[in-house]
Amino acid sequence: MGKGKSVYDFTNSDLVISYSNNPDYGNIKNDFLVWGIRKTISGQELPIRYHLAIDKKPELQTHNVELYVDKEDGYLKAKKGTNTEEVKSTDWRTELYLQGIESENLGYAYNDYYTELMNEWPKLYALKGGADYGREGDSPGFKDSVVYNSLDMDYFLDFIDTSSALGEYSVSNIGRRTKVLVDNSINCIFEPRVNDIVFIVNDGLDLEGRTY
Repeated sequence: MGKGKSVYDFTNSDLVISYSNNPDYGNIKNDFLVWGIRKTISGQELPIRYHLAIDKKPELQTHNVELYVDKEDGYLKAKKGTNTEEVKSTDWRTELYLQGIESENLGYAYNDYYTELMNEWPKLYALKGGADYGREGDSPGFKDSVVYNSLDMDYFLDFIDTSSALGEYSVSNIGRRTKVLVDNSINCIFEPRVNDIVFIVNDGLDLEGRTY
């Protein structure tokens, strides 16, 4: 600068004059289905399915549906009938199930998960008849009587909510991109809980090694 001149050296330098961003979502998955085989006590083999999606959990609402106990399988179910009542969803899976019941009755397009929940929701919240449904004479409401059935589970639906860091890859943002895994070595959806057992040797000595 002392001689009134400026010298710039761009050797081995990259000069960015334009930038474009074209993300490729081809390898990104946001809908996962895992299939396995569960064997019953009698030896019968049944398919099991775990469904995980990056999707928004719906807000819980009140629906006008009729709750009833199916006489054939003993499961609690919902339908649009003549004896409808206001039923408040207890969790987001129930909300998707009841939304589908109402939409199907009105001829509207129901949510993407209703087809599977239509068959599997009664199994998720299975109760087998009688007093389990509350006081005799009451409608079989699940609001305070349903017990979550995790022992003989053939199906479970789970969401990674869009409020998480993965929300930008949700089904609503980039469409449903499904990955399916079939593995017959998967034999239960949730491993049964086994209580801790402590074995104490009865050798006639107490914890201090003294005879008792």
